[in-house]
Amino acid sequence: MVDLTIEPEFDRPSVFELCKQIFPHGFNFLPEDLAKTKTFYEFILVDSKSAEITHVPYKNDPLKIIYSKLRIFRVLTPSYWKQGMFVGKRFSQPFKSPSYNYRDYTKAWYIVFWLQAHNHSWFVTFCKQAYKMHFPQWFQNWWMYFGLSEEIFLVEVQRSYHLFQQSIYSSPLSKTFRFALYFQIP
Repeated sequence: MVDLTIEPEFDRPSVFELCKQIFPHGFNFLPEDLAKTKTFYEFILVDSKSAEITHVPYKNDPLKIIYSKLRIFRVLTPSYWKQGMFVGKRFSQPFKSPSYNYRDYTKAWYIVFWLQAHNHSWFVTFCKQAYKMHFPQWFQNWWMYFGLSEEIFLVEVQRSYHLFQQSIYSSPLSKTFRFALYFQIP
């Protein structure tokens, strides 16, 4: 999120022009470090074996992305980060920044979705073993922000979801989160 007061000199440009003035070139967010690009954050999720990310381009224009897929294998908890949450973990392969810390890891889950494309969708799925995992509270908050929206379910899926809601036991995880875990609904 950007906390920005629109000054009078910014009242004329379009949103696109305004963003070009606010964000560094190639960024859709205000980075703390210009070396920490969207690619850096995507690589964190892939290198940590937390997720697989696939961007599917248009056939006629490979530079434009039609949609992206995120397959979640695991979500690292603070207890996994034995060296301390602000101590860097080295990438397994050479990269511009040699390491990342737990704060970078948690930010990666948000920043990878900040893709500037007007007609773009994400398909998010969990691996089959995900229902056995413990998910940290910050990830549950992430799910509330980026997760399933029951408004887009097909009628048949809505019926199934409502049956699922009635039968699921009380859980600290949201019902849409559990539904996505059990039934692999993107």
